[in-house]
Amino acid sequence: MKRVLCLLLALTAAFSLAACGDDAPTGTGNTAVPNVNELLNVSSTPANKYATVDIDLTAMSSTVAYSMVAKMWEEPDKYRGKTVRMKGAFAYTQQGNNYYYACVVTDTTACCSQWIEFVTADARTKPADFPSQGTEITVAGVFGTYNEGDSLYCQLSDAVMR
Repeated sequence: MKRVLCLLLALTAAFSLAACGDDAPTGTGNTAVPNVNELLNVSSTPANKYATVDIDLTAMSSTVAYSMVAKMWEEPDKYRGKTVRMKGAFAYTQQGNNYYYACVVTDTTACCSQWIEFVTADARTKPADFPSQGTEITVAGVFGTYNEGDSLYCQLSDAVMR
């Protein structure tokens, strides 16, 4: 629980600073889905298995993607073992010697956020191996859960991040 609170506090601070930036509306304009191969750099990674996914949050509006992630937290058994692709802000937190990495999605107004932790398929383990906090990323992996103490956490395992 302490880890979740630290992550949420860090994410809230990051998003409150980011909210003062670009005045361009989100969720409007070109709604074309980005090329999957470009997003995941399929040609140079072993991520070919994620060229198609069960749940593609990148093809949804930000509010629908936010709602889907909330639903995954509420009913994780329905999504366990599904491949998921999502786009959002990169965030991490540290607890002792452990780092926890997440992709954070917000609703259209950017007032509310949800996140899913991920563990990459490659050798990335330290924050220096990742982009800076708040950078937009696309990540794909296999949805699952794990328990730490009395808390249940959602996670994309064997994930590829771009």
